[in-house]
Amino acid sequence: MKSAQKNKRAGFSIVEVLLSVTIAAILATSATMAAAESYVAFKTASVNSSLEGNLRRSMDRVVRELMSTGMDSIFPAVDVDPQDEIVFSEIIDVTDGVLTWGNPKRLAFEYESGEMDDGIDNNGNGLVDEGMLVLTLNDMQNNERRVVVCHGVSELLEGEEENGDDDNGNGLEDEPGFCVLQEGNVLTIRLTLEQASDQVDRIQRTLITSIRLRN
Repeated sequence: MKSAQKNKRAGFSIVEVLLSVTIAAILATSATMAAAESYVAFKTASVNSSLEGNLRRSMDRVVRELMSTGMDSIFPAVDVDPQDEIVFSEIIDVTDGVLTWGNPKRLAFEYESGEMDDGIDNNGNGLVDEGMLVLTLNDMQNNERRVVVCHGVSELLEGEEENGDDDNGNGLEDEPGFCVLQEGNVLTIRLTLEQASDQVDRIQRTLITSIRLRN
């Protein structure tokens, strides 16, 4: 009789051990999943922060370059459809009401080195058909000089697809990731930067600003 009671107690002890092990495994799994989610959130936040900082610095540079531009110094015309390049001159002097214009400059989207407009990640950086924003000083002259304002420029503005529709609801169709549009004496600049991420296909951020052109 006593032996049976001992066996019964031993059986309960084994069940308790198995239950404890199971609970411990569940807790460990939950902790691992929570840690993984925290890591993903941290990495995503880090990419977002880096991308937004780069976006603001890049837009600040663009605005500085275009701030002294006049309405009559812009080529080609950007008052019908948004364009991914703009050639302009800035006012460098005003004497007795006469404006002196500097050498022409160009801001333009160009595909990244190794990348082509083919829907494929040709350069293996996790992005497709991405480009860079290039500032050309003394455009088309012997002393021409090129400066890369930023990398990771999206081919199309955030939320847009190349389908002839206004996918992102901003009144424009298939607008480029860097684009300028003139309405009267106001020039609106749009810029979308993107970065590859291990957690998602890509992260995009967009900044839109406007400047008033000189008459």
